[in-house]
Amino acid sequence: RLAQGDREVLRETGVQDVVGLHTLSGRFDYLPSDRVATGAVSYTIRRLFPEFSFGFSRGYSRRGGYSRYVFDRAPAQGDSYEVRGYRERATRFSASMDVPVLRQARHTANASVTYQFQRIRNLDVGDGGIDPNAPAASSPEVGDFAQVGLRFAYSNESDGTNRFSYGAERGRAASVSLTVLDRQLGGDYGDLQGSFSYRESIPMPWRGHQSLVLTLRGGASAGGVRRRGAFCVGDYTYGSDIFRNMLSRTDTTAGGCSLLRGYAGPNNPTGASVIAGRYFAVVSAAYRIPLVDVDRGISTLPVFFQRAGVIPFVDWG
Repeated sequence: RLAQGDREVLRETGVQDVVGLHTLSGRFDYLPSDRVATGAVSYTIRRLFPEFSFGFSRGYSRRGGYSRYVFDRAPAQGDSYEVRGYRERATRFSASMDVPVLRQARHTANASVTYQFQRIRNLDVGDGGIDPNAPAASSPEVGDFAQVGLRFAYSNESDGTNRFSYGAERGRAASVSLTVLDRQLGGDYGDLQGSFSYRESIPMPWRGHQSLVLTLRGGASAGGVRRRGAFCVGDYTYGSDIFRNMLSRTDTTAGGCSLLRGYAGPNNPTGASVIAGRYFAVVSAAYRIPLVDVDRGISTLPVFFQRAGVIPFVDWG
């Protein structure tokens, strides 16, 4: 990927057995401009009655909201001693257990519990020196973040999903989650966060298997992580997940920080600051229009073209 003169080398692969009981996936990224390598590995086992997932990742990003004063100035710094932003490294481990609560032909419900430990480091700490005449520098919220999350989800979108269009043509899905950050879990911060999501897919009465998808999401936190914020807009991978979501046929607003699509995340190449806060409420509307259903491959080669469509959308929050 090429953006604003920066190059990013991305490699991602996955392995799964025939019946889908074991899944192993990995990702490797290299940023030549910063000479930093990042990556992630995850494993899921579905052989047992609960579904277990484990993940480990090492991330790198440039974030704003932190001002310091460097008196040994570089030529690119100009005449100002003030430097905004900092480089951040995040190491994350997570383990989750998902239990099926309801399994019917058209209705499914799941309950899951997740433990996550994340260590965030400021790579630019201590480079400003000590000067009693300089203004006080602001320090970001870094350190250890340990949390336990509970989630309950319901859906009846399995009927006809991805048969004629991108995603479900009809049905609804809802979820509610609660996350607890506490020092007793191994972290440096304490917080209470809750969020919910509701999605309704409405089929249109005319031909073409078109559908209108309305989504309502919201969340609130106690503010324990202060300026870092419990929720944010933008995408942690700055758009690269859009193509993965298209291939896996998942919602483009799933995961990461993408509460409002089109905003810059921590890894954005322009260096824009991330918008974060204690509360959020978002209303989204998307209109799914299937264009052509090819459903053809090239002999026995691993190349297959299924269908193409158009999905205009709008987010407001």
